[in-house]
Amino acid sequence: MKEQKIRINADIFREHWIKETKCIAFELSDLECLGIYAHPTQSAIVVENTTSGGARRFEFTHKDTDGEDIFGWNYKSVDGIRLLLIND
Repeated sequence: MKEQKIRINADIFREHWIKETKCIAFELSDLECLGIYAHPTQSAIVVENTTSGGARRFEFTHKDTDGEDIFGWNYKSVDGIRLLLIND
């Protein structure tokens, strides 16, 4: 599957960064308000920082579900940073 790209600036990154768990978490509706339409799947996601020019690739690890509804999609980078996309 083709990877998706999410482009954010440093301010948005800081708003969604959870230092204690080394996780960046977004509700899908927050991304849509920024004009970013993420479509969580089992493909990789690349988060690009438009301020610094840096990028990090996240591989799908699992989805949070009760078997019927999906609550979120979880991804992890090679250096242990987590990405959580919350289905709100």
